[in-house]
Amino acid sequence: MFDLWRTQIYVYKALGVILSKDLSWEEQVKSQISKTNKLIHSIRHLGRWLKTDDLLKVITSKYFGTMYYASPLWMTSNMPRKTLAQLNRQHYRALRAAFKDRKCKMSKDELNVLSGRATPEEWSKYTVASTVIKMMAISITPMAEKLRKRAYINDRCPGRATFIDRSKNKIGKQSLPNRLSFFKDIKFNWCNSNISEDKLRQELKKAFFKCNNDL
Repeated sequence: MFDLWRTQIYVYKALGVILSKDLSWEEQVKSQISKTNKLIHSIRHLGRWLKTDDLLKVITSKYFGTMYYASPLWMTSNMPRKTLAQLNRQHYRALRAAFKDRKCKMSKDELNVLSGRATPEEWSKYTVASTVIKMMAISITPMAEKLRKRAYINDRCPGRATFIDRSKNKIGKQSLPNRLSFFKDIKFNWCNSNISEDKLRQELKKAFFKCNNDL
């Protein structure tokens, strides 16, 4: 008789997010790339009639809305380089389609400036930081309490905060402080729960976006 309790599940899909045994998120990225591949032709077709600004709005709402679905969960700074590179290529495919740059004459920096888009890595840091800070401010869940206990105000750099590792088990890159190490780039006291939504958005843009991007 088939024993469900002894069956190992290596990949599991829940609410459109693919979870793998090693949490590498490779299958999730492949899935997002497959979905957005189907949209590239449509974007190029629309480019015959729409101006670039209007086409970028379509790309933001439809293409990137699909590509970055649930990204605060799976698009982390510790993602394998190969997986992040695949995501980057797909990101710039859409921007090149918007600017009709099929021969790839424009650099990535030019595309970033002209489109006003954050790179996948910048967007990852922004969304994760925003989610974590809001969770710490209003949530009463065990995870939020754990984050609050590990937050540390740096005495040498007043106004800055970081996370420290209080666990006994050292698990390298997957430890909470390492996964959130980019918080050290935020130059304001994000532990302050009184910060407004607009102020938080502005400060996180300053911390992570090289270009003055609008979301």
